[in-house]
Amino acid sequence: MIGNLILKLKNGGRLYQAGVKEILENPNPGVDVIILAAAEFQRLPIITPTIAVPLNDNFFPSPDEFQRIWKQADMVANYVVDFLHDGLQVVNSCAKGWNRSGLVSGLTMVKLFPEVDSRIIISEIKNKRPNALNNPAFCKMIKMARDRV
Repeated sequence: MIGNLILKLKNGGRLYQAGVKEILENPNPGVDVIILAAAEFQRLPIITPTIAVPLNDNFFPSPDEFQRIWKQADMVANYVVDFLHDGLQVVNSCAKGWNRSGLVSGLTMVKLFPEVDSRIIISEIKNKRPNALNNPAFCKMIKMARDRV
């Protein structure tokens, strides 16, 4: 398998988090869908079905950019939830597999587990993927998404 296992559902759905380098080094990653959440990596020479969302890893986004990133990541998280409910294996990826992929993983977990505090979700992702979610703007998005539920 590729990357770090972030979440395992009873129906077999699994969510992984990885960097682009990990994907390129493994031509058969053993997952059903790859999410490319890095603006600089929207096309990769891979055959696994891929959803590309061009997110920037900006630690201090303007209010407009904050909303745009949040909206795009939230839309992709909806797809990831559906894939996981269908029992698929999904890998969220960005340049290093830390922030943008962590944002999508966090928003996905908020949707799957609305009763869980966002701090626990963020902590779980950080524990399972070292260096993940070190972007404070993305942690804020996860907390705000949890408050919306």
